[in-house]
Amino acid sequence: MPPMPRAPAAAPGGDARVSPASLAGVGAVLIGALWGGCASPDLCASPPTEEVAAMCAIDRAREAADGGDRATAEAACDPVADGKWHDECVFRVAERLALRDDLTSALDTCGDATRFARMCIGHVVWLRSEALVDAGPGDGDAQGKVDALISGLPTGKAMAGSVRARWSVATVARAAAWHGIYAGSGRADPTAARAASAEDAPYARGAFVWEATRLLGASTEPGKLVDEVLAVWRGEAAPPLGPPMPEACWTGRQMPRLDTALPGAVTARVWSSGTRFIAGERFVAADPEVDLRIATLDARWSAGQDPDAATVRALLADPSPDVRRTAARYAALDTAAFPDLVSLGAPADPELPAFADAVRRSAADAARQDPDALPIATPPDPRCRG
Repeated sequence: MPPMPRAPAAAPGGDARVSPASLAGVGAVLIGALWGGCASPDLCASPPTEEVAAMCAIDRAREAADGGDRATAEAACDPVADGKWHDECVFRVAERLALRDDLTSALDTCGDATRFARMCIGHVVWLRSEALVDAGPGDGDAQGKVDALISGLPTGKAMAGSVRARWSVATVARAAAWHGIYAGSGRADPTAARAASAEDAPYARGAFVWEATRLLGASTEPGKLVDEVLAVWRGEAAPPLGPPMPEACWTGRQMPRLDTALPGAVTARVWSSGTRFIAGERFVAADPEVDLRIATLDARWSAGQDPDAATVRALLADPSPDVRRTAARYAALDTAAFPDLVSLGAPADPELPAFADAVRRSAADAARQDPDALPIATPPDPRCRG
C-alpha cells in the first residue's frame, strides 16, 4: 500500500472533523479500522491527523455497536465529515447491530448511510438470513412466515426512499429469507418452495436449487444435474440430504451482469454470501420447470461450482430463450470449452453470440476494475476447513 498521506495536526481546541478529501489514499487503512478495529490506543492518544481522527472515530463506533449502544456508535461517526467515509462508518454500525440480532435498529441505521443505504440494507438482512424466519425446507407454511417477517419490518426511512422501488427492502428481505430457509440446511426438500406465492416463487425456487445443487453436484454425472433437480422438484426422487453448512461457510462469487448485456430483461435478484456479500441477477420464468433450468446454472455459478460444459451445451438448444441465454451466459465465461462464441446460436438462436459476447466483455471489464469480483470467495472460518 502506498504511504499514508499525512495532514497537519489539529490545532489545540481546533475542529477535529474529518473532510472526505483528506481521506484520499487511506481507504485500505480505514476499511481495516471499520471492520477489524486497527486503530491502536497509542495512535488515538496522539495529536491526530485527520486520517488518524477518522480511524479512531470509526473504531469507537464499531466498539460501541458491538456493545449494543447504538446512540454512542452513531455519535462516534459524527467527527467524520459528511461524505463517503461518514456513510461507510454508519454502514458498519448497522452491520454490527445486525450481528447482535437487532435487525430493526440496523435497518433504521442504514437509512442514515445515504449513498450506501441500499447496499447497507442488503448486507444487514443477509447477515441474518439464516435467522430471519423459523422455517425449514419441509415447512409448507414457510410463505406465511416470510410474509410475517415482511409485515414486521420497519416502515420509516430505511423502507422508503433508501432503495429503488424495484429492489425495496421488502424485496431484499424476501430473497434473503428464502435463501436462509434452504442454503446450508442439508436438505433440499421442495415442499416450502412449491408453496411459495407468485411474488416469492423466483426467490424460493432459486434457494431450493442452490441447496439441491450443493448436495447433488459432486455425485452427479456431467449433463445430468438439471434432470436430477427437476426429478426432486416433481417428487420423482427423494430430496437430497447432506451435512449442514453454516452461513459462515457459504462460498460465493459475483454473477456476470445482465443489465449491460441485455438491458430491460425480466430478472430476479439472487444472492450468496462468502467472505463478502455477493449479489447477482438471473432470468426468471413463470413456468416452474423453465425457471428451475435457469436457476440450476446460476446456482452452480454463484455458489462457486462451475456449470459443466455438457449441461451448458444441452441448454443452449433449450426451447426457452431465457434458458438459452442463461446457458450462453456461462458459455461466455468458459473460454476453454467455448472459445468460439459465433457457433453458440446456430441454429436455434442466432442472437446468442452477440449476447454471449456482451457478457464476456462485461466480465472482462469487471475483472479489470475489481480482480476479486469473479473468483470464488473462500471463507476463513475454521468450521469450513477440511
